[in-house]
Amino acid sequence: MRNKIALLISAALTAAIIVVIGGVLFVTSNIEPASAQSSQDTAAQVVTGLDPALQQQLNDREAAYRQLIDEANSRLKQAQEENAKLQAQLDSLTNGNASAQRGISPQQAADVAAAFLGQNDIFAVDTLNQNGMSLFQVTFSSGDRVYVDLNGQVIAASLSQSTFKARSGNQGFIEDHEGEHDDN
Repeated sequence: MRNKIALLISAALTAAIIVVIGGVLFVTSNIEPASAQSSQDTAAQVVTGLDPALQQQLNDREAAYRQLIDEANSRLKQAQEENAKLQAQLDSLTNGNASAQRGISPQQAADVAAAFLGQNDIFAVDTLNQNGMSLFQVTFSSGDRVYVDLNGQVIAASLSQSTFKARSGNQGFIEDHEGEHDDN
């Protein structure tokens, strides 16, 4: 008989433990963790049973916090857009946009030199580095040379003897000339 009583007590305790564990599982499965709640929930909604004045302070602080976050996100978006614009400008300068990188093109330098001398017999256009300054040297069939900077300005000219005699009244931009000339 003692075995039967011990068995009944053991069964009753086991049933009671199963009921308690089942109740705990039921209650915990209905509670949603704070991390699973919507991001729109405010801190004031998570905490309950507070004094209404304290609840209002929490709501006000949460609203101010949200406003600061929205402003920061807006500024961040503007900065990202400005960064994208600047990156596009940098890419256009570094990826083969020769006119933006170097100023004028060799063809444009030839046109400037031709207009300066009033000649169209261009023989060659070379790029030089003179005293740390990049220049185009435009050479004509006559031997005349005109030096044009990357901004399209004539820096100097070196005229052949025949051109020098023809332009003896012109004193502008003459650096030197080839050969000697007569005073006759």
